[in-house]
Amino acid sequence: MVESIRNHRTVGSVAPSGKPLANLLAAPLRERMPDSSNVLEVGAGTGSVTRVLLPLIPRGSRLDIVESNAQFAAHLRELVHGDPNLREKQERIRVHNMGVEQLTTDRRYDVIVSGLPFANFSPPAG
Repeated sequence: MVESIRNHRTVGSVAPSGKPLANLLAAPLRERMPDSSNVLEVGAGTGSVTRVLLPLIPRGSRLDIVESNAQFAAHLRELVHGDPNLREKQERIRVHNMGVEQLTTDRRYDVIVSGLPFANFSPPAG
């Protein structure tokens, strides 16, 4: 909650997503299993949805996690690289500390997961 007050422009919520919401957001990836997928998670925050996605990433898949808040991005890196159960997957999981509009990749994503509230986005100019 402190981070949401301190950085209200880069934090979309005052509390992490709950397990039921995280499971709903991960459902499209579950439906594709066991096929490999390129997955993009946008606005991962403290990782409540990420924790549900990580065990679902099958061999040959890639997970790009985008988080604009530097403190949250550091926490997500520790979540991914600090878990010994993820050693075989770590090279296929990347945490990007930036806004999604700044992400440059030639990758096409099969599944995009985002829990960002629409209030975080400015209406298009014009």
